[in-house]
Amino acid sequence: MKPLVILVLFVTAALGHIPGPETHEAKWHLPGLTPPVIAAESSHDYDVRHYRIDLDLPMTDGSMTACCAIRLRSNVAALDSVFLNFVNLTCDSVKLGDDHLRFVDSYQFLNVFPDPPVAQGDSVTIDIHYRRSAATTNRGFYWYLKGSGNNRNHTVAYSITQPENSRYWFPCWDQPWDKAEAGCMVNITVPDSFTACANGLLDSVTTSAGKKTFWWTHRYPVSTYLINFAASIFSHWVQYAHIGGGDSIPVENFVWPEDSAQSVIAFAKVPDMVEFFSREDRFGRYPFPEEKYGHVAVFPFSFGGMEHQTMTTVHRYWILYVSESGIAHELAHMWYGDYITCQDWREIWLNEGSASYLDPLWFHHCYGRQSFEEAMQDYATAYFQSDAQFRRPLYDPGLNRMFDWGHTYCKAAWVNHMTRYLHGDTVFDSPGTWFESERAWADSFAYGTGTTHERQAIQERWLGDMGWFYDEWVFMAGFPNYTVNWFPRETADGWEIVIDVGQDNGAQAPDFFRTPVEVLVSLEGGGDTLLHWGIEANPQRDAFPLRARPVGIVFDPGKWLLHKVSITSGVEQELSPGVGVVRPVLHAPAPNPARGRATVRYSLPHAQDVALTVRDVAGRLVRELESGRRAAGHHEAEIRGLAAGVYLVRLEAGPVSETRKLVIQ
Repeated sequence: MKPLVILVLFVTAALGHIPGPETHEAKWHLPGLTPPVIAAESSHDYDVRHYRIDLDLPMTDGSMTACCAIRLRSNVAALDSVFLNFVNLTCDSVKLGDDHLRFVDSYQFLNVFPDPPVAQGDSVTIDIHYRRSAATTNRGFYWYLKGSGNNRNHTVAYSITQPENSRYWFPCWDQPWDKAEAGCMVNITVPDSFTACANGLLDSVTTSAGKKTFWWTHRYPVSTYLINFAASIFSHWVQYAHIGGGDSIPVENFVWPEDSAQSVIAFAKVPDMVEFFSREDRFGRYPFPEEKYGHVAVFPFSFGGMEHQTMTTVHRYWILYVSESGIAHELAHMWYGDYITCQDWREIWLNEGSASYLDPLWFHHCYGRQSFEEAMQDYATAYFQSDAQFRRPLYDPGLNRMFDWGHTYCKAAWVNHMTRYLHGDTVFDSPGTWFESERAWADSFAYGTGTTHERQAIQERWLGDMGWFYDEWVFMAGFPNYTVNWFPRETADGWEIVIDVGQDNGAQAPDFFRTPVEVLVSLEGGGDTLLHWGIEANPQRDAFPLRARPVGIVFDPGKWLLHKVSITSGVEQELSPGVGVVRPVLHAPAPNPARGRATVRYSLPHAQDVALTVRDVAGRLVRELESGRRAAGHHEAEIRGLAAGVYLVRLEAGPVSETRKLVIQ
């Protein structure tokens, strides 16, 4: 399924809709803003309780007339100013009941002045009448005319706003932590040939003067970026999904008529996905059981999907080319991102990492362990590529890098995978304490927001102190880059294996990652032994007794760790921190000075051509020790028969050239 996603993005780019860097989802950044440092909703002057948004869309252009009724509660003694995000829109009037309120409409903000001020704890509803002009650039609110570009088969309007673009289609306090606890209503009036959808359930459709109004109500707490609408020439069809306890929900799908048959194929597994994620031994009941789940497919669309609460928006090509992974990912967001939302954008890995882990879990459930491992390996590859381009921690990526695929999605999914490993919850068909901890996370922060430290605290109920793990994997950058050497050693009682491990993790990373590792040891005569190895130093040597001579090892056989590793055998000297695994390294000759014979060692990060030579102090070639292709790992060469004097040992490997002095006595 991953190549299909790549194909979809390639075709999209070919049509002129350019995907953002390293993301498969509908995510945008808003330059110039800074994530707020907020402890809770109560620290703001007011708390939004409910949004009602009434839109009137002509659909002949990108204009609209609208009214947004905001019910809010004052958190201060006398709330006399309500500051709202409001961009590229024009406010015509503001009312409180029958009274007009004074307001200031600037380029990016709308400031409303209640009169009299609102007492602390009191709630009021402010009605804001506003409009969008036809010439406004698409952002947050998108409108495309039928026939105005390739494959624009029908006129379409829709909203896509993460992280902070809801302000481009309705006035709001546009932060994820200020959820409207009573939900929202989105009522869309369009020409009567059009259909409109939004969050929640459709209460009714009314008709007047050649127009229809679709009245949608969502009664669960919701962040602004998860409120949406879409309007076009849609066909509408419904599936049903079991969510446990004998209950079911409708899965409502809105697609262009010509895509109806193909959408049945694309969405065929969605009821099974809902049922799988909803299992009481997995992630628990679907979070919006009184309403629905659904999809609306739109085009043009710059990305793949967006997890609007109860109504995911997807690219039309996800239907035409069947992106099962993307469809599973967006559904997973109903638990991770919608049910519990990251408190602010520093914490975005909580949303995306969890959802990114659930779609490989679906693949394991549906297609087996190999499909799961392939998906996780794809994540690892994408992360290593991203890390090589720009290394950063998962936490607080900055708004411009919030949605880079390799970190926010792929590495974050691996953090979930490794946490599961620490739980010992490693039998795929028998979910254990990691799944239990995920349900505890849901129970603790249901319909609210969460932080990294709060997630850590949940895990610590089962695992004890997890500060070291979150420090290394979330608040610092990089990954463990292991060099492993092993050798057998006969003992009085039989055999043991001696294993050395070193880590060269690079800038911004810990000196060493302490995540325990597993090593599978193959034994002479058949059979194997699985070792569980705690990492406490860099470098580290440990010996493990065995019943027979060891003949081979597999590092991390269960594929639970995000890492790279180079393995050698037979070198009995302990590793040192200077053992390089990221570039070729020439180690100092030993002994030095030498009497007649010396050993030269070098290490390679990967297989490559080398030239190892001895030269005099004038640079003239004295002896060629090695030449040609050598495997990754540690190598050595012996020097004999040189006359007394000073020599230079030189290693050339690709662009790297290193020289060491050798004295022969």
